[in-house]
Amino acid sequence: MECYNACKSLKSIDVSNFDTSQVTDLSQIFSGCSSLTSIDVSNFKTGKSIYLSTMFRDCISLTSLDISNFDFSSSLTIMQMFYNCTKLGKLNIQRVQGENLKTMTDVFSYCKSLTSLDLTGFDTTTVTDMSGMFSNSGLLKLDLSSFDTSKITSKSFSTMFTNCKGLEIKVNKEKCANLVKKLPLYVTVVE
Repeated sequence: MECYNACKSLKSIDVSNFDTSQVTDLSQIFSGCSSLTSIDVSNFKTGKSIYLSTMFRDCISLTSLDISNFDFSSSLTIMQMFYNCTKLGKLNIQRVQGENLKTMTDVFSYCKSLTSLDLTGFDTTTVTDMSGMFSNSGLLKLDLSSFDTSKITSKSFSTMFTNCKGLEIKVNKEKCANLVKKLPLYVTVVE
């Protein structure tokens, strides 16, 4: 659904009357809306959405976003969902739980204004690829204690935290043993 894809001059939009309850593909809906400063998607029903990738990609003027109401139960991918949202400093994404979710590549990549994220509500037991997930972001603290990376190949870990210098992460060392072994030296695991 490339509804507003690349609407570069769009600064705000009222999507409160959008009925997304039957939509299976919400990818790229706001991708490239580089002037968009805010958007209220609290009425979005995403329970049937299989594709949520690149939804807000390159929304470089967006400063805060609340998607705590999103239902990820049918989603296969959230790849690059917030990629290059360079001014996004506040993101409420409380829980991501989906038995079909496989791809989380570059989700927060280049989110330079994000310094912390609460991802304790994430269920990643079915995810197989997290390549570049946090790369080149401004993150300094990250709670990944709910993460399970047992199905992820070690190839994903080589770019997961690229250039995240000074990042402190909290992880479950049993469920993320493969991740802990592959962390770059500039990422610190904290208790």
